[in-house]
Amino acid sequence: MDSVFVEGLELEGFHGFYDAERNVGNKFRFDVRLYLDTRPAGNSDELDQTVDYSEAVGIIRDVVGGPKLKLVEALAEKTASSLMAKLPAVVSVHIKLSKLHPPLLSSTQAAGVEITRSRGA
Repeated sequence: MDSVFVEGLELEGFHGFYDAERNVGNKFRFDVRLYLDTRPAGNSDELDQTVDYSEAVGIIRDVVGGPKLKLVEALAEKTASSLMAKLPAVVSVHIKLSKLHPPLLSSTQAAGVEITRSRGA
C-alpha cells in the first residue's frame, strides 16, 4: 500500500496527566503515515487525486489545539480518528506521537506511543 507521510511535525499543546503539563504545556512531535492508493495522482498529476499533506497537518493542529487530554494515547487516538474522518481516501493511518522532553523524565528526549488504525477495524 502506498503512503503519504509527514515527519517531525512539532506542535505545542496543553495535554498531560499532571496539572502542570496542562497549564504550562508540552511540545509534541508527530510522525504520520497515511495509507492510500497514490496511482490516480501519479497518473494524473492532480492534487485532488491524493491526500494533501498540508490539509493533514491542519487536522493535526486542530486536534492538538482542541480540548486538553490526559494521555498521549488519547491524543493519538483522536488524531487518527480525525484524519480518517476528514480524509476519505485514507484507508489506514499510522501515528508515532512523542512528548518531547517529558517533565518527569529529566534525561529523556521523548516518550510516547505508536498506533495504527484502519477503516472498519
